[in-house]
Parts: sequence; structure tokens; C-alpha cells
Amino acid sequence: MKNRKSRITVFADREAADINLLKISKILEMSVDDIENIFSDNADADQALNFLERYIKRYVNEFDGKKLSSIPHLLDLVRLFGQSEYYAGVLLRREGIHRRLFSENGIGTTLSIRTEDEYFSPAPDNGLKNTLHNLRLYKEKIFFEIGYRNIIRKVSLEDTVRDLSLLADFVIQNILTLSKLSLKEKYNIEDDSFCILSVGKLGGRELNYSSDIDLLYVYNDIHTTDNPRIRQDSFSYYSDLAGKITKTLSDNDDLLQMYRVDLRLRPDGEAGPIVRDVAGYIRYYERSGQTWERQMLIKARVSAGDSGTGSAFLERIRPWVYSQVHDISYIKEIYHVKMLSEQKYLDISNIKLSPGSIRDIETICQTLQHLYGGGDSRLRGLGTLESIKLLTVNGKISKIESNSLIEAYTFYRNVEHALQYPLNVQNHTLPLNESKLKILARRLNFDEYKNFKKELEKHRKTIRNIFEDLFRSEMKDIKTELIFDSNCEVEDKLKVINDLGFNELESSLKNIQYLYEGHPPNKFKATTKSKFMNVWNLLYHGISKTADMDISLNNLEKIIRSYNSPAIVYDLFAQQPDFLKLLMLLAGNSTKMADLLSSHPELFDMIIQPSGDSDIDSLRNDFNSILISADNSEGINKNEYLFVQKRIMSIYLWHFLGNKPISHVESLLTDTADIVVKEIVEQLYSTNGLNLPITLFALGKFGGREMGFDSDVDLLFLLTPTSSNEFNSKDIATASKFIQLFNRRISDRKSSIPLYITDYKIRPEGKNSPLITTLDEFSEYLINRALQWEITALTKLRTIWNSPNSIPNVEDDIRDLIFNKSIKKDELNDFNRVKEKARKEKLTSDAFNLKWSEGGESDIEHLCQLYQLRFSSDIISLKDKRSTLSILNLLYENDHLSSSEMKILTESYNFYRRLEQHLFMSINIDNYSLPEDQAKKDYLAKIMGNKSCKEFEDLIQSLNDSVKSTINDLYSKLEQSF
Repeated sequence: MKNRKSRITVFADREAADINLLKISKILEMSVDDIENIFSDNADADQALNFLERYIKRYVNEFDGKKLSSIPHLLDLVRLFGQSEYYAGVLLRREGIHRRLFSENGIGTTLSIRTEDEYFSPAPDNGLKNTLHNLRLYKEKIFFEIGYRNIIRKVSLEDTVRDLSLLADFVIQNILTLSKLSLKEKYNIEDDSFCILSVGKLGGRELNYSSDIDLLYVYNDIHTTDNPRIRQDSFSYYSDLAGKITKTLSDNDDLLQMYRVDLRLRPDGEAGPIVRDVAGYIRYYERSGQTWERQMLIKARVSAGDSGTGSAFLERIRPWVYSQVHDISYIKEIYHVKMLSEQKYLDISNIKLSPGSIRDIETICQTLQHLYGGGDSRLRGLGTLESIKLLTVNGKISKIESNSLIEAYTFYRNVEHALQYPLNVQNHTLPLNESKLKILARRLNFDEYKNFKKELEKHRKTIRNIFEDLFRSEMKDIKTELIFDSNCEVEDKLKVINDLGFNELESSLKNIQYLYEGHPPNKFKATTKSKFMNVWNLLYHGISKTADMDISLNNLEKIIRSYNSPAIVYDLFAQQPDFLKLLMLLAGNSTKMADLLSSHPELFDMIIQPSGDSDIDSLRNDFNSILISADNSEGINKNEYLFVQKRIMSIYLWHFLGNKPISHVESLLTDTADIVVKEIVEQLYSTNGLNLPITLFALGKFGGREMGFDSDVDLLFLLTPTSSNEFNSKDIATASKFIQLFNRRISDRKSSIPLYITDYKIRPEGKNSPLITTLDEFSEYLINRALQWEITALTKLRTIWNSPNSIPNVEDDIRDLIFNKSIKKDELNDFNRVKEKARKEKLTSDAFNLKWSEGGESDIEHLCQLYQLRFSSDIISLKDKRSTLSILNLLYENDHLSSSEMKILTESYNFYRRLEQHLFMSINIDNYSLPEDQAKKDYLAKIMGNKSCKEFEDLIQSLNDSVKSTINDLYSKLEQSF
């Protein structure tokens, strides 16, 4: 054993492996080397060995003294243990499944669902709770057998996804039966027309190991009378039944959740009723149905309940789902929505949604089925593999394309399963960690990760090419060359612009023509026009991915017009596709950034040669170099301004549009402001020969490290001597002059390029008081005269800079003063009156205001500050928290918030903050109000990832209602705490 550590080994943790091998060898009476040999080709040898040791220890009486060769299925188990921690846990926990595996027949290669199984008895006299528990156990048992067959018996992908879907149907049907029984006493309704339709993966009978199940609940209105009371009773019954089914399927009782149910695909999404009759569904789809809903319903089928109702619904909706004509507008919309969704996946780690992955294949099938399924019922397959085969046999896909699609789809779904069955969690993203990637490759039987990566890249490229070829072919009737034909009539050109998907036809035509040939007197040369035509398809492809093609085109034209040589830009488009992608990402999402780039073309370099992330020290050194290089004693230097804007653009492109957490984006923006403010005040203090003890504090969003792209910097200057100094009026005047000088450098209101807008409203006595006061005077004011809003505002106080002769830890002293002013119950009304007064002053229209409307950002922040002031004496670390999210986390950790309250407030606050940034950056609104203009609202909805403006508005309403209710509850708890 002592030489084993120096050997080449399959185990990453050799020391732990040696301990486990020794334990196993003592039970099985086998040599350590013989046991180790069975792990030579295991996907995760360390995990497999660990579970084998636990497994043998768990069932030691059955293995004691046996030789490896005499233990049936043990080699299969070792392979299973290396593949799935979840399945290993099931075997350790469920002795019955262990015995089934080691029984004479073992686990076969075909699925058999038997209701007489020992684990499942749906008899009503068994008691609903016991019956549900047994059903959960039975579902877990069959689920284990399906996974075992797939991983060990090498059952095909088609058989595996079919079996997973059959199991789900079986569970849903039994839950329906039990739910009806549970409602029998409450309702006396004999009608049995209730039906559960499945869509998505379950509808296509291609369920994953850890898929959500997408369901639609429907009942038939044919037997319902015109009596409104009876109709309401029927609706109430079916609503309760649907709610009962959803809750029972989703409940995590005994840690054995059956399925995650997703009802968001129903009409009107989460805002719509949970169930409708057939006529109600048909009315909705015919009046308000959207393109994505046509795609979704291609996979609709009956999973449980009355098949007659399901068939009636599917028959009546079929003409709406399948086109009767070759609809170019449908093709354009599908393409546009698909391209827009891909903006969220700039990397290629998501094998479901990134370009060339599973969603491309599904979109290819569903688009062709919609276009041609109306006239040819043979094309109406449910599952993706089934649909590919039907489309091939009937001439809509070539044999070569078919083979590529089937091979890629099978590969992707196997990868998806290998990501999900290890822990039985929903996951579509490849791991970033190299060792985990290697384990994933071994799970999929690749000897080396590079071969897995090569296979992945092959499929991505092939599928994306097929996808692009399909949409180019189906949109072949759009004659784009007419736009550039000088002999073509304007009306014909506008028709082409419309066919391309633009809405502002005349302005979009004008913009395209400028990009092609310029405008008098600056008409482009023939070489520039030729270079444009070389990249026109790439350009249009990029524009079509954006939320609003007209806005994107207008922003792009604005940017290119500002550049001295459009020909160079077109060359860059051709040579560096990533440059075009980033430029379109910027133009498609932010008019503010497009304006900045058109005003300062020198920022082009940041996109052409992106620098990526820089650490704080590097950024500080870069900014200091700018400060040293010029005389900055008066006014703002352009290089300082460009430093800030370049940094903001970088954060916007790489972090905000990269869907990094909003708190991460705010932290980066705050770091930038910290550097600029600190280094400028340091330089001015030094160059002006000051010797006064001064400390500069950040407040507001700046203090809380929550800065947005449009945030002011709230500041407070104090004279903070190390001893009790007396300051005369001359000292105050000198310090005030220094602050004025600093303010001109940071926020010169006369300049068109301020670095940041400064705000000093938190200083004692307000805007009419001196810009600086002493620490003693400030402390006295804080103790005796400070207003409620000033107390809450000062909870975010944070030191930015100290002069060398000032008190080093003055921030702690001030924060102690703030939190020692313990809030009293009778003061709560005063705090709330101040908040309501501010709300009244800020709300100038009926439009929803993210910050100031009831249930908005400020209500969440205000509640956090009140709780912070109330409980900081009990939770000492609350005094150190400044950001809203950090306060919420600490309150939750100390049981002042329930998990549901925490979830509502954090999710809503993150949503509000991200939407706030889009308001400013995308449509240049800085008063927090949603736009009343419908076009702007539609644009904002798409940028936020919503399928429609209504879905966007419903989401805001839902979040807002939840926040208001939660805040009311928490405020009541706060009152009761006194």
C-alpha cells in the first residue's frame, strides 16, 4: 500500500481511495488490487468507490465473505455509482429497490408499469395521504429502473424518453383520480369531462430525467347549461381540481417530489385562469394567440382524463395551429424571436438554447410542420425525432439533413441526460470546471474530453447551417436586392423593407440606403458600396436578432455615420464577426450607448479589441496615469470622461447584457466611481497644499455599493480631527473652496461631459448650509435635530477617503451614533409619513414607477432600513450592512423573514433594478416610470425577455402585488416586535 501513492491512478484523491479500498477488501476478502481494477474505466472513480464502500457497508450481511465474481450486478452497480450520485442514494435508501435489482430476474430492458405492485395501492380506503406516499415511492422505483436501463443496459434515447413520459402520464392520471376523490364531498358534480393536456417535452413523449411538465387543464362545455350559477359551479370545481392536481404533483412531501408543474404556457400566462373550457381556449387563441403558442400546440396531446374533451379541443384548434398558406410573416417572426432569445446565451455552454443546439432542431421541425402540416396531416408528429423522420419521408428535409439532425439531436439529448441524472436536477449547461467536463465526457463514453468537444463543435456548426439554410430558403420570396436598385420604385422598396420585418418603413429604408451609398454631398465610393454588399446579409442577420429592428438600424446608422471611414467598419464586420455581434448587441439594446459611441468614435477600439475585466489596482493605475498626464486643476479632462464611459460601456456589454446578477453589475459600477472620486480628491488635496483633516463619505446608492448606470454620487464631507480642534471661519472657507474645486472636476454642470453628478443633500441643515462641517457639529445635529429620512439615509454611509491627519475609524463612530438612536414604536408613523410625502412628490403620472409606486423599490429599501434600525442591537452585524440585498439576507438568516418573503422581496428587487437600468440605457427614461408610449413599452418588454407586452405587464403586476402584501405583513410584524 505504501507505494500506491506514486502509481498512475484513476482516483483523484488517492489517500481517501486507499482507505475505502481497504475497508471493502476486508468485507469481500479480496485483494485491494483486484477491487481497484474494476474502476479503471469509470466515469468518476472516486465517487463510485465512495458509494460502493457505503453500499457494501449498508448491506454487509449480504456481501460478507463473498468474492466479487459471485455478486451479481456488482460491476453494473460500480458503473452506476460513477454516473449518478442520485441513483446511488436511492439504492442506499430504498432496500426494496436493492432487492429488486438482485432478484432472479433483476431489472429487464423493457418498462412495465403494474398497478398491483407492492409499492402502489390507489384504493380510496387506503387513505389519501398513504396512497400519495405509496405513489411517490412507486414513481421513484420506476424512475430508478428507467435510469438503470438507460445507463447500464444501454436502452436507446427514444425508448428512455418514451418511458419517462409514460411514467409521467401514469402518475398524472392517478393524481387526477385521487384529486377527484378528495373533492367529492365538497362538490356534487357528475360531469367527467376534465382533461389534462401535455405540451413541451411531455407532449412530445420525450421527457428528460429532470424536466418540468407543461400542462393545460381543459373541460368540455357541451353539457353545461345556460344557467350562470351552474356554469360558475362547474368552473369552481374544475379550478379547485386543477389546483389540487398541481399542488399534489409539485409538493415535496417526504422529499419525494413527483414533478415540477409549469402552467405558464396557458392563455394569459400566470395572470390567466388555471382552467378553461374548450370554447374559452378557442376564443383566446383565435383572438389573441401568438406565434410561440402555435409552436407550443404542435406537441399538445392528452396525458390524462377525458380523451373526448382532449380530442375535441385538438380538432378545433388544429386549423389555427397549422398554416393553410406559405406565411412569410410567420417565418420572419419565428426567426426574429429565435435570434432575440439567443442574445441571452452569448457563450455556448447551454446545449439547449445556444445557437446550433437543441432549440434550433426543434424550431426547424416546428416551423416546417406549421407551414406544411395544414395541407399534409402526415407531417403532424409530436416528438422531435418522430417529426424529423416524417418530414424526411415526405420530402421536406433531405436525407443528409435528416441524418445530421437525428445524430445531433440524439447526441444533445444524451448530453442533457448526463447533465441531469447525476443529481436529478434540471441542467442544460456544460460545467466550466475542466475536471467536471472530463467526467461528463467519460459518462458519454468519450475516452478524451477533446473528442467530446470536437463532436460538440461538429454538431453545433452543422445544425446552425441547416437552420440558416431553412430560413433563407423559406424567405426566398423577399427580394432584398430591390432596395439597392436605383431604377426600382420607392413603393416596391418599401414593400421589401416591410417583408424584412421593419415597421418604420420610410426611415428604415433611408437608413439602409445611407449605409449603402451615403448621402449627398458625401456619397460613398464604389469600393465602399461593394464592401457593404459583402456584409449586408451578416448585417441584416444581426439586426434581426434585436428587440426592435427599427431602433437597432437607426442606432447603427448613427454610429457608422460618425465614423470617418465606413469602408473600414464594413471590413471589420467581414473580418471580425464578434465585433459585429457586439456592436449589434449595443445598438439593439441601448440608444444611450449608441449616442455615446457616435459622439466619441474613439470608443470603437473598446469593441474592436475588448479588454475584458480589469482588476481594481489596474483600473486605479490607468486612471492615475490620466491624472498625471494633464493639468487637471480646473474643469473636466476629456480623457477622464472617456475612462469612465469606456468602463461603463464595458460593464454594460460584458456584464449587464451578459445577464450577470444585477448586484454584480452595481458593484462594478461602484468600484469605478470609487476610483474616480477617491483619486481626484486625493490629487486635489495634495496639489493644493491642504493640511485640514477631512473625510469624504459616500451615501445613497453609492454608499450601498448599488450604483446604476445613471446614479448620482451622494457625498458628505466632514472635518474629522484626531483631537478636539477648534476650526475658525477661515478653515471652513478653505475646506469649502476645496470642495467646490473638487465638484468642478467631477460634476461641472456647465460641461457637456460631467464624470458624475454630485449630490450633497444629506449634509446638516440641507442645501443652504455650508458644504462641510465638523464631526462634533455633525454628531450634535445627528443626536438632536436630524430628520427621520436623514437617519435612514445615513445607514448607507461608507468612507471613500481620509486625509492623513483625520480620524482613521470615524465611520464606525458615526454608524454607532446612527444605530444607537434606537427606533421607537411611536416613531414608525413619522418614518412612514416622510416616505408617503416623498412618494406624493415624486409620482407625477399614473404610470407605474419602479421606485416610488407602492410596492416599488423604495418600499423594499425603506422596510429594510426600518428593520435594520430596529434589530441592529440584537443582530450586531446588521450595523455593517449597507445594500438592500445584504440586509434582506441577514434578516432571513436570523429568522425575521420566511423563505417565501425572502424570495418575493429579493426576486422583485432584482427585477426592478434590472428593469430600471434598461429604462435608462434602452429608452433614456431617468424618472423610474414605465413608458406610456406603446411602442417603447413593447420594446422594453422584448428586451426584458418577455414574449409579449401583456406578459411583461402581468409580471410587473404580479410582482408588485406580492411585494405590497409581503411588506404589509412584515410591517405588522415590526409593530408587534416592540
